[in-house]
Amino acid sequence: MAKNWTENFKEALVKYYGETGAVSSANVLIPAIMRDFCSMLKEAEPGHKVSEDYNTEDKKTVIHVQGHRVMSTKGVEFILTAVKVGDENVTLSDEGEDISIFAG
Repeated sequence: MAKNWTENFKEALVKYYGETGAVSSANVLIPAIMRDFCSMLKEAEPGHKVSEDYNTEDKKTVIHVQGHRVMSTKGVEFILTAVKVGDENVTLSDEGEDISIFAG
């Protein structure tokens, strides 16, 4: 079964927080980062690459997020192109493709 990118994100956090800490940290970090990043994409021009670095509160690592906004048949679509935890790239899809995180 294919893993969701958020599962890969949690695995990348294990290095910094251990098995249990990674899950609880991801449950807090993912919604907060995605909410902020989507608001940045909402303001961006379609096609313009947006990237942001997020420091964890305890300064153990930096989370880098990159994406862009496009117009599609679904309307506005937010595309996630890269997520990095520290120096580790997080796999977004099994096919190695970018993923849509919002369409509407």
